[in-house]
Amino acid sequence: MRGQRFKRQVGYSVVELLVAIGVLLVVSSFAVLSWQGTYQNFKATSGLNDAIGQLRTARSVAISKRRNIEVAFNGANQIQLTLETSTGTPAVPNPFLPETLTSGVQFTLFAGLPDTPMAFGNASAVSFTAAGAAPAQPIHFTTSGALTDSNNNFVNGTIYLGIPGLKTTARAVTILGATGRVRPYYWDGTKWTE
Repeated sequence: MRGQRFKRQVGYSVVELLVAIGVLLVVSSFAVLSWQGTYQNFKATSGLNDAIGQLRTARSVAISKRRNIEVAFNGANQIQLTLETSTGTPAVPNPFLPETLTSGVQFTLFAGLPDTPMAFGNASAVSFTAAGAAPAQPIHFTTSGALTDSNNNFVNGTIYLGIPGLKTTARAVTILGATGRVRPYYWDGTKWTE
């Protein structure tokens, strides 16, 4: 027996494999949870971009076609643009289809969130008011690019968006009536950021 040498076995034990698998499961769980929050924020930003796109389209078409564009917010998640004729009546047929916000995003005002830095108000999810006046609906982008009510008073406003029940997905769009400037805001958990 002196001449026999024991060959050392190479490989992993069952315990080592179980520990390695356990570590991989814990790490992958954290990755999935992190990805889920990121995915929800991505969906909220997608809906925000839909709203911004519609508003900028309305302003751009109003300027280029020299016709007012009415903007209406229908239901919980739809924006309808309407081209007006030179007499102020809706053009027939309307060249714009209603735009539904994607990814489950709706016009929603989350409880406890402050107003945006523009301070146009947060009484409702879609809030437009003329200076010192009552809420304005409908609103129009004019041929100069300004946002007005039906009496041609400048209208400032905010649209609050998000996925209902998920405060971390809060988004907002403000519009300055005199210039028609559209500004997006994102809720970072403590304040609104651009």
